[in-house]
Amino acid sequence: QIVCDTCVASGLRDGGVRFFLSAGPGNFGFTPEGCQPCFVCVVYPSTKNLEEPTVIEEVSVPVEEVPMKPQLLATIKSNNYMLNCLLAMSAQDRGGNFGINIRPDDTVAEGCVANCAIVTKGKVFITPPFDNILCGTTVRKAMDLARKHLVGDGQPLRDVRQEVVPKSA
Repeated sequence: QIVCDTCVASGLRDGGVRFFLSAGPGNFGFTPEGCQPCFVCVVYPSTKNLEEPTVIEEVSVPVEEVPMKPQLLATIKSNNYMLNCLLAMSAQDRGGNFGINIRPDDTVAEGCVANCAIVTKGKVFITPPFDNILCGTTVRKAMDLARKHLVGDGQPLRDVRQEVVPKSA
């Protein structure tokens, strides 16, 4: 209710909201004992015009520069975002935003905070296999919806599949 009340109090009709809840400052133990709970809610004006979609110019970053996540971090939810941050920073140094990690064999892995998917000229939706990359909920949902609603006679796609995606794609 506090988040809703804060949004209303902001008076914004088009904006964003971020809220954080933490055990707060206190000890350095692994339990919240002795900590003072902390809650922060921020409402801010929208910085995007939703009427005009924009193309994100992205850059690729080789794994020799920023390594891929170890298998364990690719398969569990973690708060270890160091490699994600390094990938984004490397991309921003080159004029990109998030960066797309490229394997040594010149195939697409993933972005710093997103999976990658393409639709080929042959009307096939392709995303890299989920070996050593996060099996993201958004790309899985996109694949599911595409299979249900976009594949078939008279539909915009011929197929949806996972396969190795060359950097040149």
